[in-house]
Amino acid sequence: MSDFPSIDLSVLTARQREVIEMRYSCCLSQREVAEFLGISRRSVRGRHDRAIQRLREANTPTKHILVGGSCAEPLKASASRPG
Repeated sequence: MSDFPSIDLSVLTARQREVIEMRYSCCLSQREVAEFLGISRRSVRGRHDRAIQRLREANTPTKHILVGGSCAEPLKASASRPG
């Protein structure tokens, strides 16, 4: 069993979600995400930062994404928030 909680990605826009998933599930750098999506690194960074802010506002745990996250540990998305 994982030490990391599931993250409710449903609070994110589709664009924010794809950046978060690519960064943390696929272990891609900002440059790699930008190249894959055909957007600038600045756009990737903006989407990432807005996604993290939205997750925090929704009281979704983000500490392991920002500090203890590991590419070996897949990001778990849930469709509904635990209640």
